Amino acid sequence: PAVDDPVLLSRVQQLRSAGRQVIQALPGQPGDAEEMGCSEVLEQQGADWVVVAHASWNLKQEIQESTE
Repeated sequence: PAVDDPVLLSRVQQLRSAGRQVIQALPGQPGDAEEMGCSEVLEQQGADWVVVAHASWNLKQEIQESTE
């Protein structure tokens, strides 16, 4: 998300240090995580930011599995 939050910035640094690719939106940027091909997003839960599966990604996986 395009948010100026020190906790978010810290979480992004932790994820990148662990070898994860993190794409951060810019203020006013068109498009969303799905359009950028992201399967996960950072979501604020209380004071923390956690990695969660992108809702549309889960739906795509369910559709793919049901057609196999």
